[in-house]
Amino acid sequence: DQVLREKEKLRMDLEKAEKLKNLMASEVDDRHAAIEHLNECNIRKLEQEYRNRFAALKADLTKEKDQISHQASKQRTALEKEIEKMKVEDGYLRDRLALSLKENSRLK
Repeated sequence: DQVLREKEKLRMDLEKAEKLKNLMASEVDDRHAAIEHLNECNIRKLEQEYRNRFAALKADLTKEKDQISHQASKQRTALEKEIEKMKVEDGYLRDRLALSLKENSRLK
């Protein structure tokens, strides 16, 4: 009788330990799943952040490129005007030189 009671108690303790083991395994699985979900969320967040940063950098680069192109165009236009002025001045000076040479020859 005593042996049967002890055997029944051991069986009940074993069932209780098995249930506790299963509960703990389930909690560990739940925690792992939660950690994995959190990691996936963090990765998606970082990926989005880097996409946003990349887009912003690309936009800044495009803006800077456009500004440089516009500035180069303005400088080219200014230099072309300066060259044109110099050509006109060169023509004027050549004409004056020719007149001076004629005058010199006439005076000789």
